[in-house]
Amino acid sequence: MSKSKKKIKSRLSQPFVDSYAVDNIIKSLSTLAMRDVEFISKVDAVLAAFMVASCLIDQLGGIMNGGKSTGATYRKFISKYLPKYDKHNLYEDLRCALVHNYSIGRNYVLTRDDPGKTIKTPDGKTIIYIIEFVNDLKIGFDAFIKDLHTDQTTREKATSWSRDYKIISHSVIQF
Repeated sequence: MSKSKKKIKSRLSQPFVDSYAVDNIIKSLSTLAMRDVEFISKVDAVLAAFMVASCLIDQLGGIMNGGKSTGATYRKFISKYLPKYDKHNLYEDLRCALVHNYSIGRNYVLTRDDPGKTIKTPDGKTIIYIIEFVNDLKIGFDAFIKDLHTDQTTREKATSWSRDYKIISHSVIQF
């Protein structure tokens, strides 16, 4: 490392660097990830909306836990921020079956049509309406962002995550 880079690095305090990392995560999640989920849910692309929402949950679980996204981190995020949903069924049916196999598991019917008061099909599957699911995700997302702002442990785990994973952000490319 050159002397000038060492000087710059030594002038930046770790709390400043950590705060910058968390602010960058919040900005990216808000202006790209959650925005994309909300946008896709409003067009006629139900499966794509559920896939992108599931990928976001996976990412949020990893950030929340300070490391790699796993089944456990996905379920932990669901438990804390989307408690009305079954963490095991969402993981198996949305995260695993839909994202990896472009299929749906045994527990859900995914729809764009508002099922009204019907929450179960005659064969016992739970109907998930994409608009309601995204609204619930947005509420959980906002609670997570609040925790990133106010909870030191959550901030530390997000900072740890950011050391291993680069958050997607807008880039300007000039030719």
